[in-house]
This record gives sequence, C-alpha cells and structure tokens, in this order.
Amino acid sequence: MLVLLAVAVGTQAAAQEALVGEDHFIALYIQALRARAPEIEIQISGPLELTIGPDGQEITAHFDNAYALYQSAPDRLNEVIDDFVLSTLESLNIGQASVDVARIVPVIKEANFLNDMRQGALGDRVAGAVHERYNDQLIILYAEDRQHSIRYLSNDDLDRLGIDRAGLREMAVENLGRLLPPMEARGRNGAYMLIADGIHEASLLLFDDIWAGEIWRTGSLPVTGDLVVAVPARGMLLVTGSQDAAGLAMTREVADDVAANDPYAVTNQLFVYRDGRFQPFDG
Repeated sequence: MLVLLAVAVGTQAAAQEALVGEDHFIALYIQALRARAPEIEIQISGPLELTIGPDGQEITAHFDNAYALYQSAPDRLNEVIDDFVLSTLESLNIGQASVDVARIVPVIKEANFLNDMRQGALGDRVAGAVHERYNDQLIILYAEDRQHSIRYLSNDDLDRLGIDRAGLREMAVENLGRLLPPMEARGRNGAYMLIADGIHEASLLLFDDIWAGEIWRTGSLPVTGDLVVAVPARGMLLVTGSQDAAGLAMTREVADDVAANDPYAVTNQLFVYRDGRFQPFDG
C-alpha cells in the first residue's frame, strides 16, 4: 500500500556546466556500449539516432530524450549515458530473463501515443502493445518495469504468461504500489505535487484509494471543490481544486511548461475526479 506523507515545498538551483555537443554525446554512448558488449553492431542512422544489433534483430535507438536529460543535468553525463546503455542492452534482451510478472505495471500515456510511435522508427515494436483507454485524453499501457528500461507487453506476452486481461489492471496497479517508495505531497495552500519515484507519478491516477481519501477534503492536504490534477510528464502529478482559481492558474502554468519541454511529456490537459475516475477538466 502507498503511504502519503505531507512535506513542505523546496527548490534547488541546478548546477550549470559547459555542455558537450550531440556528436560527442553519441560518441561517448557508443564507447560505453561497446565496453559492455564489444561484439555489438552499431550504425549511425541520423542525428541522435543509432541502429543497434544484428540484422533482423536490430533496434533503432533515438537519443533526443537522453540528450535532453543530460542538458537538464550536465553533471550527470556519465550516469545518463550508463542508464541508456543498460536500457539498450535490456531492449535487446542481452543477458535478460523472461518477463517478471511481479514487475508488470501500468503506464499512463497521451491518447495518440501509439499512433505517433507507429509512424516512427518504433512502429513494429509498439504496434501490438497491450493497452486500454482510460478517458478521451489518456490510455493505459502495460509494461515490465525493468531496472533500466520498460518493455511494453504484447497480447502474445499475455497469452504466454497466462495472464487474464480482465484482471490485468488490478494486478499491475498492485505491483506498482508494491514497487514504489512512500509517496510525498509537497506544496501548500491548495496546490500540491505528488512525488513517488520520479518515473511513475502519472500512473498514480489509477490508485483510487489516494483520490477517494478524506485527506483532500478534511485532512492535511485540503483542496477547494473537486480534485483537479495534471500529468504533464510521466514523473509529475500536480493536484489542486476545481474552485481554487490561484491553484488552477499555477497548475495550468506548470503543466503547459512541462508538457512542452519534458523529454517524457504526457499532456498539459487538466483532469477532474468525478464518479470515481478522472475526466478532462476545462473549467
């Protein structure tokens, strides 16, 4: 079960360093990947783009997100590169076992995510991804949460694992609740940010016990009116109230900025909690 802790908001300025260029970044990545897998085949196929792996099993890897992450935290250059190297190896199933059912989790994405991916280099890899519609703006995908990457599940995966789709969401939410650390709510005066692991915050929309709790009405994190949230990126969840003009304005401003700039953006749409689920909010 998730634990909700209320703490005060804090900010910290990010250190600024001279950035390495895109070509240098890719060269460092290739060097690090070959250090772990010397025989791996790598071809530069475009700006911040590589084709990796043997014929018939290769993947096209895009590094826009990796480079953007590095730009946001220049002091983490080696860490960012190493994380993406390990993610690549997991994507190629190098040294990986079969799917761990206990690590199947729900992933919230914008409704057009799969269509956008099908038109890109990852088309064949996501065409059969297991998903369901959550509302008009969001879908739920299901994936194995590996240490350094996620692997979206296909219907063939479900058949092979003997997983009943009717119980998939409940199982995935339970798994995620067990995997996440205690959750914190940061903020004050009716505007909050929920923080778990910095990766799966958007998926907290699916935890009904969080949203049905009295903590938002008579507890230590009160909001005015109905609960309104934003999930501008996979690792961000903002909360305010439908009758809180200042909170709504702040939430919209942050959601617009993050959705436009975060490497793992979801949507700037706001959602209101009514009838036991979140629906688009335009108030």
